[in-house]
Amino acid sequence: MGPSFFYPSQMAFLNRTQGDHHQRILTGGNQSGKTTTCGAELSWHLTGRYPDWFTGLRFNQPITAWCIVQSATLDIFWCDEKPPNEIYSELLARLTASGGHTTVSFTAIGNDADGFVHKLWEERSSDQQLYFIPASETAHISEVRREELAKSYDEAEVATRVHGHLYFLSRCCRD
Repeated sequence: MGPSFFYPSQMAFLNRTQGDHHQRILTGGNQSGKTTTCGAELSWHLTGRYPDWFTGLRFNQPITAWCIVQSATLDIFWCDEKPPNEIYSELLARLTASGGHTTVSFTAIGNDADGFVHKLWEERSSDQQLYFIPASETAHISEVRREELAKSYDEAEVATRVHGHLYFLSRCCRD
C-alpha cells in the first residue's frame, strides 16, 4: 500500500505528527476510506513496520491498542425482526460502496414508536419494495388454528400476527 493508494486528505491525516494534539479525527462520507486509512495506520503501529514514506506518529516500542469496528462494506444484510432505525440506517450505510441489498422480515406489530413501519408504508423510496404474506396463503396453518390464535390477541395483534397486515393500514381501511 504505497502513498499513491491514499487520497490527498488521507495522506495529510497519516503524515500529520500529533505534536501537541493527542486527538486526530478523520471524517468523511460513508465508504470514503476512513476505516482503510486508520486501519492501515494502526496496523503499522501494532507491527512496528512503518512504510518508508510515512512521516506521521511512530512508536519505537510495543504498544497496546483498542479498536472498535462498525464499518465493514457489505453486499447484503438480513434483519429477521424489525430493526431500530439507527441500526437500519447504519446497515444501509454499509451498502454504499457495494451497491448491496437488504432483506428485512418481521411482523409489523407494536406501537411503531421508531417509525420504521410508517416509513416503509408512507415514505417508501423508489428503492424499496414491500411484500405481504396473507393468511390465505399460509396453508400450513389451518383456519381453525387461526381462529384459536385470534382469540388470544388484541385487535392489532389479530390484524398483524394472524392476517399479516400492518395494523395502521388495516385500521385505516376499515374506517
